[in-house]
Amino acid sequence: GTWDAGYKGVWHLGNRSALSMSDSSANQNHLTSHSVTAAAGAIDGAMSLTGNDQYAFTVRDGTAWPQFTVEYWVYSAGTPSYGQEGQFQWAPANTPIAGNPFLLLAQNSDNNLRLYFDGDYRAAYPLTNSAWHHVAATWNSSHVATLYVDGISRGSYTSGAATAYAPNANVVYYGSGYYAAYTGMEGECRVS
Repeated sequence: GTWDAGYKGVWHLGNRSALSMSDSSANQNHLTSHSVTAAAGAIDGAMSLTGNDQYAFTVRDGTAWPQFTVEYWVYSAGTPSYGQEGQFQWAPANTPIAGNPFLLLAQNSDNNLRLYFDGDYRAAYPLTNSAWHHVAATWNSSHVATLYVDGISRGSYTSGAATAYAPNANVVYYGSGYYAAYTGMEGECRVS
């Protein structure tokens, strides 16, 4: 099929009017919706997020992974009015808004998308509101974590082989993260 064994989860999120949480990879790691609704995405379907405790999640244990790629399309509805809003978080179970995540991608009140990895913020890039952006975070076998926005590297960080909070890489959360849930839309979510 299209999604080889390297993909741990691929979520198209349905079409523009009907939401689907199904995983298109062979792993069948379906997302669980926590009050998200269907929206028109950059590719096809997306999930609409109001910042009011809406997110989607699935168990995806990455504690022993030597490398990963997390990617999705995001539409910022506006600059967060306070603190930061999480777009993606890889963290312990039952903690959609938690400190000490393994990986966090969050938009700050200065409109910067920030990459949190290995216990600190490592890269940032300003997002344009009312526009779709492709976001990816990678960690490769050379232990380099990189933030990509719209296909361009926006910053990187070299870690050791063991990273802070790696034991917390248990559940992936889209639309939520440390401090607050996200306001906007997300679609075409993938983990490999």
